[in-house]
Amino acid sequence: MRDDVRVSKGLGFPVVALRGVGHMPAEGEDEMEAARVFYVAATRATQRLVGMGRLRNLRQAGECGPSNRS
Repeated sequence: MRDDVRVSKGLGFPVVALRGVGHMPAEGEDEMEAARVFYVAATRATQRLVGMGRLRNLRQAGECGPSNRS
């Protein structure tokens, strides 16, 4: 993700989706670097910012309703 974010510096996009929100920094990743990359990515959104976590973890925490999958 970091390389993609660095390339986008100075650009804007109507929709930006960030995955892994709530699970940052990744194991072995510097906390300040993760925060900086997140900030740069989040500020690229001009209309909508979508943060995506892990659905399985959200269900375990009771923050998400039951799955509609059969």
